[in-house]
Amino acid sequence: MSGVFVVMSVSDFPAWEPGEAVELDEQNRGYRSRTPRARWCEVAAVSVAAVADRPGPWTFEQWDAFGRNAGLRRHPLMWFDSLFMWPICVIDGAWVNGRHRARLLERAGARKVAVEDPDDLPEWVAGESAQS
Repeated sequence: MSGVFVVMSVSDFPAWEPGEAVELDEQNRGYRSRTPRARWCEVAAVSVAAVADRPGPWTFEQWDAFGRNAGLRRHPLMWFDSLFMWPICVIDGAWVNGRHRARLLERAGARKVAVEDPDDLPEWVAGESAQS
């Protein structure tokens, strides 16, 4: 985890493998109601605002404070923090991390979200993706 982010369009997420979206939807079933969907869109928007403010590097404390200052509380703040602790990461069109949250964001209708900058990752992480 580098703490450096870029904005990615949700429409640019890698395609789901056959059956993968159904599996992820089942695992994410607790987030299917209308309220969490709207809140996931809010979380995505705050993450984009954070990157517009500065791409990083961020510490967890700085990231969390940005979310709090943007008005996030309780579950949405935890979800925002999760984008820092376990960032969505795509390298060369392949998932490295964050498929579950990416699917939630996609289902919620989010348009853009902060993802880990693949150009700022340690060599061992980028190398693992190349071997997959």
